[in-house]
Amino acid sequence: MSANVMIFPSLACCDPGKRVNYLRAFEQAHVEAIHFDVTDGHYSPTICLGVDDFKDVRRHTSLPIDLHLAVQNPEQCIDFFPLCQGDRCSFHPEVCNQPYQTLQRLAKRGVHAGLAISPGVPIDYLRECFGVLDFVLVMAVNPGFAGQKIVPNHFEKLARVVRLAWESELPMEVIVDGNTTAEHAARMVGIGASGLVVGSSSLIHGSPSRFLKKYPEYFARVSGTVSAK
Repeated sequence: MSANVMIFPSLACCDPGKRVNYLRAFEQAHVEAIHFDVTDGHYSPTICLGVDDFKDVRRHTSLPIDLHLAVQNPEQCIDFFPLCQGDRCSFHPEVCNQPYQTLQRLAKRGVHAGLAISPGVPIDYLRECFGVLDFVLVMAVNPGFAGQKIVPNHFEKLARVVRLAWESELPMEVIVDGNTTAEHAARMVGIGASGLVVGSSSLIHGSPSRFLKKYPEYFARVSGTVSAK
């Protein structure tokens, strides 16, 4: 396993009243970026976070933001979010009218561009977007709710995505989102995942100080190292 596992704590799992303290904790842990879920009540059954939340996070931290648009027609709302160079953005290609063009738009802004692949969605979308794709977000659960059980075929699908990324001979990162408990996450990284979105099933429950306390042990378990990042 790699000692360079990227960690993306999910803002949607944080108590809004403790948001600033969580952001400080994430900075102290030197996480890769803040995972920011946007759901619209259509593609995903819930409504979560929005432009004002995004701007609030931007005001309080210099960490990159990892924007995940679990929405219908993501190409219509990307420009509402003030993404900066070095930020990340993924969307679901099966509900995007122009996925390739949308990835190109993100790249022109200096944003790392990704596709999010939900359970039941074929991975062939990735092959069609080689060359404009920086990463893939593999959903281990259905988008919308925290605390779900991992879908039965996730590990097999993850292995296929990792193999496809390797065969592309391009620097495409594979990130997993959903039920990334330490046990599951170690297996995901062992298969070839390069990053993990962490939420209520792993590190974000209780308080920001609890996150900081548990983070080194979690990182060590999933990366096969003896110390945190």
